[in-house]
Amino acid sequence: MSANALSESRLETLVNLALSYAEGSADAGVQLIESIDEETIPLLPHELRVTVMDAILSGKKTSLDERSKTLLQAALNATTDESFLVKKAEAYIDAGEQLAAETLLKWRVKLAARKQAASDIHIEALIDLGEVYQSGGKSNEARAMREAAANACEVRAVQKIGAGKLLVKVAQSCYDASDLSQAEDVLKRAVSHFEISGKDVSLDAQRSADLKECLRLQHAIAQRMPRSDDALSVARRIQLLLGEKTRVDEIDRLLLTYANLPDYFELAVRPDGVDLLTDDLPKVVKEFSGLDLERYFVDAFSHSPGLTAEQRAKVSADLFRVLRTVTKVVTGTAGSTLTRSEETSIDLPPGLSNGYVQKVNFGTTVTFRLVPNPPDEAIFVNMTGITFSVGGKLIAVPQLALKAEGNICAVKPTLAECGTVAQTASSRLQAITNLGKNIFVGFFLKTTTFSTNLPVVQNEYRRYLDSAINLKRALQYQEKDLLSLFERCARIEVHDPLTRAIFQNGVRICRNVESIQIERQTVSSCDLGGVALKFAQTVNLEMKKTTAELDITNLKGVDMSVAFNAPSELSAIGLDLRRSIPSRIEAIRLSPPKNRVRRIVVRTAPGRWIGLDLHEQTMRPAFDQNGSWIVFGVTSNPISGGTQSFYLRLDRNNELKMSTRELASLVSQTAMVGIDPGDPTTWQWGAVAIGAETVLAAGTILRGTIGDEETDKIADEVKEMAKFFKDLFF
Repeated sequence: MSANALSESRLETLVNLALSYAEGSADAGVQLIESIDEETIPLLPHELRVTVMDAILSGKKTSLDERSKTLLQAALNATTDESFLVKKAEAYIDAGEQLAAETLLKWRVKLAARKQAASDIHIEALIDLGEVYQSGGKSNEARAMREAAANACEVRAVQKIGAGKLLVKVAQSCYDASDLSQAEDVLKRAVSHFEISGKDVSLDAQRSADLKECLRLQHAIAQRMPRSDDALSVARRIQLLLGEKTRVDEIDRLLLTYANLPDYFELAVRPDGVDLLTDDLPKVVKEFSGLDLERYFVDAFSHSPGLTAEQRAKVSADLFRVLRTVTKVVTGTAGSTLTRSEETSIDLPPGLSNGYVQKVNFGTTVTFRLVPNPPDEAIFVNMTGITFSVGGKLIAVPQLALKAEGNICAVKPTLAECGTVAQTASSRLQAITNLGKNIFVGFFLKTTTFSTNLPVVQNEYRRYLDSAINLKRALQYQEKDLLSLFERCARIEVHDPLTRAIFQNGVRICRNVESIQIERQTVSSCDLGGVALKFAQTVNLEMKKTTAELDITNLKGVDMSVAFNAPSELSAIGLDLRRSIPSRIEAIRLSPPKNRVRRIVVRTAPGRWIGLDLHEQTMRPAFDQNGSWIVFGVTSNPISGGTQSFYLRLDRNNELKMSTRELASLVSQTAMVGIDPGDPTTWQWGAVAIGAETVLAAGTILRGTIGDEETDKIADEVKEMAKFFKDLFF
């Protein structure tokens, strides 16, 4: 059929059916499909062809009949616009149209393979299709797509050096699907690529960053499986890659972030997104992503032609203040919603648009959704709440497409007239002036596809887009908690056991000046190598805003235990040292590192505290040259309950490693402090204090001479002596 065969009358009929279908008439959709054939479809305008595809696909839960398949294939054959396929598939996903989304993304994979098999776009298309299969419950198909993407990474004929980074992306998709075994296998292949690419020359900055991303994901998998030895091995490799001079101290980073965050914010995570309340969004963005929005706007207008330095500074400051008024951010599969405290209109300098655009207006609610098509294209859809005053008209931008080619980024907005600017008596003269502009604007919107080209550095553009995709996936990761969200946003792996225990399984954190509340799905624990901390589902604390040291002054919801085996001799005389170690913590102070050691001191009650030294990197006990570590403090006497200083030396197995004289001294001190002249039941401990060294010395002989007749004799004497001490004053 020739192009002339599609008459104007027939085209008009098809357009009317399409409009009726768009307005909700299912019958019109059926008639539209019946009115066309395979040869007609390529002759249709793009918008009409899209409507035909939607009429065929929408609402279908099972396979299409043969005629529908033929028509759909003809429509797909005439479609070469990848961004359309991505955007339309996202819309189908939001509407729960699984089959329709799969159909379009499968065609996207075919298109990408035809253009350049194993290219970045082809691999990204395979990953996206796998994720749609996964969300639809088709685990086997999803796994097959991820495997196909991994295989494509390794056979790619172009940009061979980027294979490792793409394999990490595939592994991340496996991890998000909770397929840890596949993720682990893909990461091994990624590591192999990084090692091969680094043989001839040392790792450059970009490959080093990509390798760190790979290792951090390996570490996360090892922790989830769990395989602590493997996790420690990977952590050491990350440490080696970072280098001693560039090592990041996680406690210091936590303190700095805490100091820089706004005084009020509340973050809650959901399977499909997050809710954020804050009084200073730019601060939150800067600490979580590193993006300085104030600097960003300054840079964005720094080279704007036709603007004076004063105009550039003003428009940058005005736009930054718009974000300062954002009080709430809600993200989900449908996109993001920003709630602002006020409506804002910003006067734009005439030099930005030859005087046609006078203002940009921001409502109290702004929405958008990012539809990425990496590595070079991104589309913002469902944009609301932002309009431009052009002459006397209000112009909305419901969609904005960005596409980089080389060092140029094409910015293509979709414009729609959405109202008029309200006029007052004082502005009637301006309304007359705008009349000519309004006529021009109306004609412009109807006849022109508007776009502009901006200079960009392609690598930087791709890095921003990659970060945006990483953030989007982190927000939509179904199994996320506060810990994984922090790690994914900042692209780090948290090793510090104290930080991990606090935020693991966390679903909400709220800060109000120095008061913090953390809510988690379950309790968790943190083993500091002999001292164990247990965190309740809800933890409340007050934390000083300082970068010098971690200083939590008031703490509720944390218990503590110190596990050690007391010598049997102490049990024989009725002395239980464990009673001296309380279980509840009221405050924590962690000192800055000194000689690679941090000292942690926990307050257990007024005037009572326990301390120990921790290695600054591992946060495990700091051992001396003899392999010992010490827990010390001021606690309650196990006999009288009075105040008593103490220290315990333990070995690597948390067994008491104290000499007979040291134990005797501890027992004597405990017994003497435990005596209460007004309480006859404590008088027996006077005899224990006097005879402690004798009893413990006998115990030492016992441990060294087990088995001979003399041992039994001494043992009996020790038991009798102990019994005598206990019964002396009863």
